[in-house]
Amino acid sequence: MRLFYGGNIITMTGKEADCVLTDGGIIKAVGRFGEIREHYGDKAELTDLKSNLLLPGYIDAHSHIAEFAKSLESVNLSAADSIGELLSLLEKKAAEGADFISSFGYDDNILKEHRHPTRQELDSVSASVPIIATHSSGHMGVLNSAALEMFSIDENTPEPEGGKIGKTNGRLNGYLEEAAFSAVTSSLKTGNLTASLEKAQEIYLKNGITTAQEGFLKPDTYKALTDFAAEGRLKLDVVGYADNKNKDFTDTIEFSKEYKNRFRVGGIKLFLDGSPQGKTAWMSVPYKGSGGMCGYPIYTNERLTSELRSASEKGLQVIAHANGDMACRQFADCAERAGGLVRPVAIHCQFADRGALEKMAKLGMTASFFISHIFHFADIHLKNIDRSAVLAMSPAKTALELGTNYTFHQDTPVLAPDMAELVRCAEERKSKSGEIIGKDQCLTRAQALAGITKNAAYQYLEEKSKGTIEEGKRADLVVADAKTLKPLMTIKDGITVSCEDS
Repeated sequence: MRLFYGGNIITMTGKEADCVLTDGGIIKAVGRFGEIREHYGDKAELTDLKSNLLLPGYIDAHSHIAEFAKSLESVNLSAADSIGELLSLLEKKAAEGADFISSFGYDDNILKEHRHPTRQELDSVSASVPIIATHSSGHMGVLNSAALEMFSIDENTPEPEGGKIGKTNGRLNGYLEEAAFSAVTSSLKTGNLTASLEKAQEIYLKNGITTAQEGFLKPDTYKALTDFAAEGRLKLDVVGYADNKNKDFTDTIEFSKEYKNRFRVGGIKLFLDGSPQGKTAWMSVPYKGSGGMCGYPIYTNERLTSELRSASEKGLQVIAHANGDMACRQFADCAERAGGLVRPVAIHCQFADRGALEKMAKLGMTASFFISHIFHFADIHLKNIDRSAVLAMSPAKTALELGTNYTFHQDTPVLAPDMAELVRCAEERKSKSGEIIGKDQCLTRAQALAGITKNAAYQYLEEKSKGTIEEGKRADLVVADAKTLKPLMTIKDGITVSCEDS
């Protein structure tokens, strides 16, 4: 039994309290210190909050914890500001004698050359060792000649539906986009991820996250997470969503609303479009300087409706990647046609318009906003996308006003876990240059916190056990700095699993 007191208790219910009692992994009492202390005597261990906040454990509405674990073992290219620097980072890895080089995090918008590297440039690092350089969005990347050969891609390989294979003067330049790139990454075999998963979950826990997601489960990550969970090593809950294109995979795994060793597969994942910074998100207005290019859809309306109807019949929750306004409209329209979906989730929703959000509200759909895009990518979007659309991006206030359930995420490993940043971005909506991106869409702190607590619990169909500090709910809690929201202690099922000093 443990009694938290001496701080500001944010219950997310509106109820005022100055202490919380937990017992056996459950919240036993919420109320006044004197009354609870008198009732339970000296049975409880006292935990002084020291004027900090006590909140419900933060809930990650969308990320890829297993892919993040993989990225920790990859070459990090995010610091590269030129192709030359990118190649230097890869050369360091090649000098270690690696027989395969995986790298992640470059952004052509930031590179001095303002373009992707080429196959030939990666060949200068090694012509014999396969190299894959993945864009920060995860939606595209570049392969050297050895990697292209490894995946049997040549000039005669047909482009898949919803993807592109880059060529210059009829020759492969190494660039793969959307479905063409995901076909490669989905077929990569992963070694033992145990050590990397340990590192990944510790980073999540230090950021106050008590429920996380693997938003694109594939056979290798499913096995890694299932094994990790079976060994009793998961310290937080993880919900997985399976790659819907791999029917052999989805037909054999177990979907459940109940956790087994803190892991469950909650439903399926669909991709409806691409990345706005990669100019593949499906927009109603062309990207600047693109010659009229608006990105493109992955599915036809007929096929998407069919996929959603099938999920509805099986009782599976669907989360769908939808960035552009056209993709958001398509998801809402097709979900309405399919009918009967289990709390579907539109992931990212960068440019969702009012009409789409209205329909989402009627369907009980969650709009999960990649709200950190405002800080990290809005300045880039202003160069590539119509200004009025950028100022209206991640329209959380509109969702709130319409009654659309909204949540926030960082799509890790695109961005590292930082729940305090999510709240700050929702409150301030400042870009890196300091410009306010749509002041009318700013939320209060309480409204922003809802996006990573009670609203996220609802998204996962877990509102009866998580998301607020109430009697009978799981003792998933976070102690955070009152000003910055920096997590100081994370409590999962009543047990401290991460502490600032640990």
